Amino acid sequence: ATGLYVIKSSNGKVLDITDGSIKSGTKLQLYDYNGTCAQKWSLAKNSNDSFTILSSCNSNLAIDVTGGAISTN
Repeated sequence: ATGLYVIKSSNGKVLDITDGSIKSGTKLQLYDYNGTCAQKWSLAKNSNDSFTILSSCNSNLAIDVTGGAISTN
């Protein structure tokens, strides 16, 4: 995958980094689209054909689910 992506919910809000922070552990929120880097994401393909979603504000930060587990469903 190449380029930047916006992740949009069914209510028209987009996935956004709260306060545009570039700190690890910052929470995500749904917010009105405003075109900032806090709302744009890149995809990195992993060796197991899954993807990591990376912030366009800081490519060292990825979306993570606290306590999440890998599933092959």
